[in-house]
Amino acid sequence: MSYPNIPNISPNINLTRDDAINLLLSSIALEELGLSHIINAEGEKLQYVLGTLPGISSALNPTLTDLLVINQSVKDTINVIAKKEWILNEKLENVLDSAGTSSGTPGPPGPQGPQGPAIVGPSGEAGTTGASGGTGPQGPVGPIGPPGPFTPVIIPSMAFLALSDIVTVNSKEAILFDTSIVLQGADISFIPPSSTIGLQAGLYLIEYNATTEGFSVTEPIPSTTPPTVGLRLGGNEIVFSRAGSSSLTDIITLSGGAIIEVDDIADLELINANTGAGGIFGLINSIGNGNTVPAANIRILKLD
Repeated sequence: MSYPNIPNISPNINLTRDDAINLLLSSIALEELGLSHIINAEGEKLQYVLGTLPGISSALNPTLTDLLVINQSVKDTINVIAKKEWILNEKLENVLDSAGTSSGTPGPPGPQGPQGPAIVGPSGEAGTTGASGGTGPQGPVGPIGPPGPFTPVIIPSMAFLALSDIVTVNSKEAILFDTSIVLQGADISFIPPSSTIGLQAGLYLIEYNATTEGFSVTEPIPSTTPPTVGLRLGGNEIVFSRAGSSSLTDIITLSGGAIIEVDDIADLELINANTGAGGIFGLINSIGNGNTVPAANIRILKLD
């Protein structure tokens, strides 16, 4: 292919390298077409001898020898075609190799194709946590919120009771209170004078004072046990609420109290916690310096 043109042809035929390659490919294709016709003819020859060719009836009655001869003829033809096919294949590969080494002038870019489907890939692994940033500036103060709902003031039940008279209290006897100084709420009930204070169910804080004096031997019934007072709820003494004196005859103000849980309505009392006749003592309203004091008082506050 050193000559791009075919000489001594009128008019002149000008061929480029690409034109020559295309002509070679066309010639290979024509040869392949011719071989296919030959193969088809050999097949029809067998059909004719055997009487199976559509549309044609054969009067031949071939013998086995005739069939073997015809078969050998077809085989020889096929062998020749196979050799020719090998040559054409080599020729085609050479032409294709030559075509692969050439490149023409690049054509213009083709139009942009349609966008392909979007495929979301799998999520990657989470990266490491970055370092904490610095503290940002303080934001502005937000608006004042609306006022909340009104909460009613709950006034707890409470009582402050006192005894103003001088009295004698026998063992296990309850102290009578004759004055109600403060009595508030529906959970504490008291009508003076009385030794019992009614309590509704709940938790209560109770404190008391009692100014005591034991009786000397000159009294009709002398005291043989120092004064002791305590609380009694529903007929049961609250032992750990006791307060006691160490003197039989001195004037001593005893103070005590307790926090108690009332499960149901019950009566509360402040009692002489001593036992026996010798446990008697008096409650007085003077401590000898001219000052008047309550002989006893009790403060009760409902906690819950």
